[in-house]
Amino acid sequence: MENGNPMLAIINADLLQRDRKASHPWVVVVEIPYNGKGTNGMPNTNEYELLNVIEDDIMSQLKDVDGYLNIGRQTAYSMREIYLSCKDFRTPSKVLRTAQLKYNQKLKIDFSIYKDKYWKTFERFSVSL
Repeated sequence: MENGNPMLAIINADLLQRDRKASHPWVVVVEIPYNGKGTNGMPNTNEYELLNVIEDDIMSQLKDVDGYLNIGRQTAYSMREIYLSCKDFRTPSKVLRTAQLKYNQKLKIDFSIYKDKYWKTFERFSVSL
């Protein structure tokens, strides 16, 4: 990053090249802040493990075969962001509200769901081939 801190992003580049983006017009962005002080904005070992547990829990309920595509995640600036593209918005809303309640004593989970038919949100991750 500009400030010299690391950023880790794992993005499914094949999905970004997909030509049927409009079939999954709903974008879900999950934001999980953590304490990155003293670790250059990255999570410590315990936080990293908890972030992965939360993400795995969410993704186990929002499967690609059911219309929930995991675009990827980004970790930097004391924030984990998880990106999905979905056929509908109702189920992700319920799953993420349940996750908020389940993990609220450990980490705060925020999310937004909005329509982005052509995935403009993810253009910053596109790679020119």
